[in-house]
Amino acid sequence: IGLAIHGDKNGPDKFARDYAVTIRSQIPDLWIAAVGFAREKLREWGWEQEIDPADFELSTVAVHARNSFDGGHLSFWFWFRPDEEGSFYVSFRDERPFYFHRDS
Repeated sequence: IGLAIHGDKNGPDKFARDYAVTIRSQIPDLWIAAVGFAREKLREWGWEQEIDPADFELSTVAVHARNSFDGGHLSFWFWFRPDEEGSFYVSFRDERPFYFHRDS
């Protein structure tokens, strides 16, 4: 699993770096919340088959500059077995999932 911290040629964004340190111990629980949110959104999108949480594979946890990515500053990027051709992400704001997107 990769950890990406927003930055530029001068180094990591200060907010992103500090936030990553602050939430480090919460990442397993936040991942569980991301999976639950994604499953809920997939049902809303009309996905008919049940998706087991074990079918989700996390690839990257991204920490962004404050409110810079979909209005949030944390995102979980992943695949899930029933749709291995697409990648997805769930964006978080203040440790709560709020946006689900199929990236490809």
